[in-house]
Amino acid sequence: MRSERREAVTVVVEVMCKHMDLATMQVGVPTPNGFYNYSFEKIRAETDLGKSRFQRAIKDIKKCTGFDVNQLYKQDADGSYKGMAAVKKMSMHLFKAIGLGSQMRREQQKAKVRMLKKEREKFALQSRDAKLRRADAEFGRANSFQSVAEKIQHLREALENLNRLHTHHSQRRFHTRHFWPRLGSRVPQLASLSP
Repeated sequence: MRSERREAVTVVVEVMCKHMDLATMQVGVPTPNGFYNYSFEKIRAETDLGKSRFQRAIKDIKKCTGFDVNQLYKQDADGSYKGMAAVKKMSMHLFKAIGLGSQMRREQQKAKVRMLKKEREKFALQSRDAKLRRADAEFGRANSFQSVAEKIQHLREALENLNRLHTHHSQRRFHTRHFWPRLGSRVPQLASLSP
């Protein structure tokens, strides 16, 4: 292999390793909406290589099992398929070949631990948010129940007041009907006897 070709392979591997996710060894960037895979055009733009020279370098890296490529497709509304940026996953064979196999494994384990920790924190935040939303909903329901309970209590108090007034009024009628007529004409006499 000529030195220019080796140089092209080195430049392409450097760019791919620069944008490689250590935990998954995929070339791209993890985003909240999923993993964003870099296209070959984006990688070529960073290498400053010509198209044919870049393609030869990619072919050489694939030949030595430096990375795997899985093409992704998306179905459009009309039923046709459209190609998306392929998943490019760097191979551990490449790092073993250049003497960085054990170091790469160690760094990958650290990255996986960091990723799991981040996912746990995200899950904890999501569950905390869900608990807060449930608590807010329950608080809102409790407030509505409390307002209903207060209204019922006010109605009870109003009914009790009405009952008291009614019983008081009926007792007054009872007194005037039953006691005063019995006293009859003695009422004025009793009134005249009082000092």
